Amino acid sequence: MKRKLYLSIAALFFIAVLVFFIPCSGGQAYAITGEKVLELIITTDKGDGYTYYAELSDRDFRKLKNDLMNEIKPYLIDARKECAREMGYREEIYGEENYKMVIITKYSIVIRDQSNGRTILSR
Repeated sequence: MKRKLYLSIAALFFIAVLVFFIPCSGGQAYAITGEKVLELIITTDKGDGYTYYAELSDRDFRKLKNDLMNEIKPYLIDARKECAREMGYREEIYGEENYKMVIITKYSIVIRDQSNGRTILSR
């Protein structure tokens, strides 16, 4: 009789932990979605380094993994746009193609699992 009581109390405690504590814990440690983060490190012709981050769905990750040279191009353009803004090449002065003022001499790619920070792909 006591054993059943202890088991039922333990089960209720376990359910309470699942219901109350896990959703309130911030989410990062318990992310189940499997989303990935692209970390794109670029070096400009002036020697400046810049890191660009973008979230990747599983589909985007597969596309990057299968055809990196073509699929990375939109991310490189986005990184150049952000870098141009930070370097002072404003759209009002240089126009919509202000990002062309930034020349990338080299770049490296790191894709990490968002839930635990584990490196999945590095090039």
